[in-house]
Amino acid sequence: MEDFDIGKIMQMAGDFRSALDKITRKLEKEEIDVSIGGGMIKLSINGVGKVKELQIDETLFSKGDKEMLEDMLTAAFEVAIRRLKEAIEKTFSATLMESFPLFNLLDNFINNEDEDE
Repeated sequence: MEDFDIGKIMQMAGDFRSALDKITRKLEKEEIDVSIGGGMIKLSINGVGKVKELQIDETLFSKGDKEMLEDMLTAAFEVAIRRLKEAIEKTFSATLMESFPLFNLLDNFINNEDEDE
């Protein structure tokens, strides 16, 4: 069994923090665009959930159908949130896999703890 090395653990924690910062920077640049109702509603958000743009076709106001507008906006945000979650998962996984043997080290550490019991 390897000796417990707090310096190594602190280095790994710093590396993990750097990876999280890298993930955030990537996601801030990510653009998620949604179009609903044949382009009558257009929504653009970034990968951290900030709404960048919302366009509503003027004809939706002239129709006076508040419920339809609400439904279309709800649908646009639901699609955007689903795509946002997918983008986060993809970016998180890809960045951690390229940045880390950390998970192997943690697995070894956990398994060594189990053997000591």
